[in-house]
Amino acid sequence: MTSVDAAAWSMRIVFVGLLLYVCVTDSRERRIPNAACVIGLFAALVWHGLTGPGSGLFSASDAGALGLTSSLLGALAAFALFLALHLIRVMGAGDVKLMGMLGAWFGLSSVPELVLSVFLAGGALVVARIAFGVSARSVGANLRTIVAGLRPAGWGASAEPPA
Repeated sequence: MTSVDAAAWSMRIVFVGLLLYVCVTDSRERRIPNAACVIGLFAALVWHGLTGPGSGLFSASDAGALGLTSSLLGALAAFALFLALHLIRVMGAGDVKLMGMLGAWFGLSSVPELVLSVFLAGGALVVARIAFGVSARSVGANLRTIVAGLRPAGWGASAEPPA
């Protein structure tokens, strides 16, 4: 095992450990600790800033850094995209911080896949909630709240713009 392989495995363990901590904390307390997001962001920036070039931390054959610029731009892009969703009340502020941290780990080029993965996971959670007892009425109420948040200000209950 080379030093890059050892460092990659160490950082993978840090990454997975942070995500497990965030998942447990979020499910128990309904919050994502700032410290976890800051530590994860810092670890991602250190990895991508100091490690030799490669195809990212999770590449099986070429583990290495995507570069500090890609990591920073990934963090900013993911944060901005999910901040927009927070502003229309689709997700919480902790989720926005977490997505910014994940954007730093995966880099700018992977942000579209990150967004798609989050949407698919969210859809799976909705299906699971309905299947395991949360009423469809409750899920429907949440969807109505989201759709209402998407409507431009001043539009009534119909989809018609104000006169």
